Amino acid sequence: MLCKYESGVIYLEFKKFNSGLAPVDDFIRKGNYKDHKKKNYNQTYFFLDPNNRIIGYYTLQAFSLTREFMSDVIHTSLPTKIPVFRISLLGVDLSQQRKGIGTALIGDAAKRTTELQQSLGTIGLYL
Repeated sequence: MLCKYESGVIYLEFKKFNSGLAPVDDFIRKGNYKDHKKKNYNQTYFFLDPNNRIIGYYTLQAFSLTREFMSDVIHTSLPTKIPVFRISLLGVDLSQQRKGIGTALIGDAAKRTTELQQSLGTIGLYL
């Protein structure tokens, strides 16, 4: 089940999350997602198993790219800063990898980005 991090919800065994990448794991194990939410740095979305255990996640945040960075991709007139949404972290527990969870997480981020584009001026999702 995909869901947005909510304070007050108990996520089981989060300290055991293991994607195989220390920075990705530490974000969950140390509970950094709580602090990032409080400070509005980003929003964390979890993929939970039926027991409310985190088996995958991503973080979504507002971001901007420079015109120079995008000039090889987009050949039209661009503003100096190009607003996008960015997935800054994405991880799937090793025990659940190669089961389509990463694809589902990216698909969810793309769907949320598309929905938010209707009310906010952004051009897309940056990975």
